[in-house]
Amino acid sequence: MRRSYQDDLANMSGSVIKSDSELKTLGDLANRNRDRMSDDHKAHLYQKHNEYKAPVKQKELPKGMTRMKKPSQKFQWPK
Repeated sequence: MRRSYQDDLANMSGSVIKSDSELKTLGDLANRNRDRMSDDHKAHLYQKHNEYKAPVKQKELPKGMTRMKKPSQKFQWPK
């Protein structure tokens, strides 16, 4: 695999990277670290941090049993 210097130059145009002493906020640090990550690494972290949202396969029920359906309206408990 060869490195594409043209892609590197396109990504670097107009960007200034702050040194550790110049970072003022946690957001600056997060942005700097994000910019250093590859797209694959960003995609991996996104998948890792959002995997709980994926539907979970439910276990098989014994024969003759069914699951309850989710109610169409939310129930409001009295205060």
